[in-house]
Amino acid sequence: MSAFAAAMATLAADPNVGVDATWISASGGPSLAVRVVPVMEEADAFAAAPMIGERVRARIAADALPGRPQRNDLIAFNDVGYKVESVQTDIRGASFVMTLVKDGA
Repeated sequence: MSAFAAAMATLAADPNVGVDATWISASGGPSLAVRVVPVMEEADAFAAAPMIGERVRARIAADALPGRPQRNDLIAFNDVGYKVESVQTDIRGASFVMTLVKDGA
């Protein structure tokens, strides 16, 4: 495990940072209990404010899932279900940052 992967695992495990989540692949199969780190968006003084709660971002350790998250995978945390809209891999490959949309929104 790289130092970056270890740091991501530590952040996700910290109860003040990470949250419990359930991930379900859009292609089917069993659900998987994981930890995610919700990402706070930076404010942009020149852009319209995003609708709070409709779209969020979350980071997940790359080794927490059997593969790269895909569009329309489902993930639920903080009592809200989301669909994966897009996925970016960090430069070191230690985690994925997912843009999520409320399921049913």
